[in-house]
Amino acid sequence: MARLPRGLERHELDELPPGVAQVIYERDQLLWLRLGSAQRKTCDGFSIDAIRSQFAARPGFFAKHWSVENAVNHKQAALSPQRVLGGDVLPEGAWYCSSILQDDEEALGAFTTGTVPFAEPELLDAEHDDGVWLFMGANPPNAAATGGTSARGKRRKVEKRPKPAAARAAAIQGRPEHTDDVDHSGTWHVQLQGSKTWFVRPQTDSDEWGDEPPVLAGTPGAEKGPNGGWRLRIRVGVGEMLIVNTRLWWHRTEIEEQAGGPKGLSVSYARDFYLDGEQEEDEDEEDEDEEGEDDEEGEDEDSDADATNTKSALKANAPDTLDPRMVAKKDAAAGSVLLRGDEIPEQLPHSLEPNCDVVEEEGEDGEHVLVALRAVSAGEALTVAAGEDEEYDEWEMDPSTGEMVRVENNDGEGRGGGEEEAD
Repeated sequence: MARLPRGLERHELDELPPGVAQVIYERDQLLWLRLGSAQRKTCDGFSIDAIRSQFAARPGFFAKHWSVENAVNHKQAALSPQRVLGGDVLPEGAWYCSSILQDDEEALGAFTTGTVPFAEPELLDAEHDDGVWLFMGANPPNAAATGGTSARGKRRKVEKRPKPAAARAAAIQGRPEHTDDVDHSGTWHVQLQGSKTWFVRPQTDSDEWGDEPPVLAGTPGAEKGPNGGWRLRIRVGVGEMLIVNTRLWWHRTEIEEQAGGPKGLSVSYARDFYLDGEQEEDEDEEDEDEEGEDDEEGEDEDSDADATNTKSALKANAPDTLDPRMVAKKDAAAGSVLLRGDEIPEQLPHSLEPNCDVVEEEGEDGEHVLVALRAVSAGEALTVAAGEDEEYDEWEMDPSTGEMVRVENNDGEGRGGGEEEAD
């Protein structure tokens, strides 16, 4: 089965026969759509004031699972729910926050009725999770000076196909490239205001693709990323939807400079869904696993149900450990090639004492490779140099689990011990 047969393509929902959108998604596990005219009209009429009004009535609904995706130059306290939604003036400059809206059916109904185009799109025959993701960010013109982009490691050669410097400098990033440990069929995202750019590439090692994972090399709309791997760049605008299986596609997002007003807002909402009764099957399996447990254990599980649901929701889009590609699988000598092309994550862990570097092999079609600068031991985190004044994350081994975990970044703010963040 050929996936993405025409490469990256935005489909017009009004022009697709009933059921075809889901067929395309099930084939590619990725679908970019322009919504119907009535739905686009709702998006065009969206205002952040609607969310402010709902926040005033139920602040806890928005604040309970609030996360700061990228504070840029702000202090965390300056991007609290009250600061972002509780006043008449939005925070200045660039910032990126999110929240998971759940645990209150009445409040969820108010959000999905009138504020947004729909609670569940008719194009999918699916069951939906009981929560909604809300993503809000701002990147007004001339906000590049706030330092919104994440740092990248130094390279010995300039990328062959560099992106325009001004456009790259203005973008603020969400979480680093990752896949999600989830069991649902996918997540749809609808852009309500402004735009957001997605960078995606397939997790080709997954058995779920069978023998035919998507091949991006040379396909329409594909480009080479900073480390030489092929990816899709999808700029989702107002009234557009992106549906993606975040288990099968490596992904990250950026909010580019927004031209729509002085505050430069980008707002989107999203929901996780299950196709073909997968949710019921998962629940049946859980019930079978619980058989044989005594009543006391059952009561304990019931008392922890809300916490478990919250943890599961936050786990999606919230990796709390180092990308497994950035851990040495075996001992390697200095000068050894550790990763090639698509194997190299786009965003690499940085260190003031790096053990690796990304270089380009000689030749007209030279491939980017990750090379060991010194002897590297199995299980060691692979890092590249952090440039002057660049942000970087520090990692250490958790002796209780054997996992590499993020401990703090170079501004001294701890990353561990708190509630996991959404993407």
